[in-house]
Amino acid sequence: MQLRLKKIIEKTRKVKYQRVLFTKKELDIREKTINLFLKLKKKKVKNKSCLSCDFYKKNLNNKNFINFYKKFNSNLLLKKKYNPKTYKKITNEEACFNGYLIFSKFLLNNKKINDLQKLNTLLKINDLLLIKFSITNHIHLIEEFKNLIIIEKKLIKKFL
Repeated sequence: MQLRLKKIIEKTRKVKYQRVLFTKKELDIREKTINLFLKLKKKKVKNKSCLSCDFYKKNLNNKNFINFYKKFNSNLLLKKKYNPKTYKKITNEEACFNGYLIFSKFLLNNKKINDLQKLNTLLKINDLLLIKFSITNHIHLIEEFKNLIIIEKKLIKKFL
């Protein structure tokens, strides 16, 4: 199930979600996978901090969030580390799972971005997190991920 969803998401990410129409079958696959994630239980695991998590915890704030928001929406991913003054990437490695969760918290709390833009970005983040999720490495973050999925569903209902 997750492998088929991964192929669908990777195909749409290649064209940056432009001119993409999902079939009913593809939406059902995504919904079933999301329901599997909602059933997972949090386990206590020693929380490891990485370069990406440390960078976003230290440098991401309400003043510079819009710059990171633009970076994410243009590239559909975040890098592990950016220069805090110029916002140019320092590493070519992609941010970790928790880095995207930190970014999404700022997204949801930002007043400058309207709900439709939040939904658009949240759908992209959740697609990315669905691909990146690993039970062995990210099970301690499942509750935060579940909250993002629930917020996504609320925003979708708001606009339908």
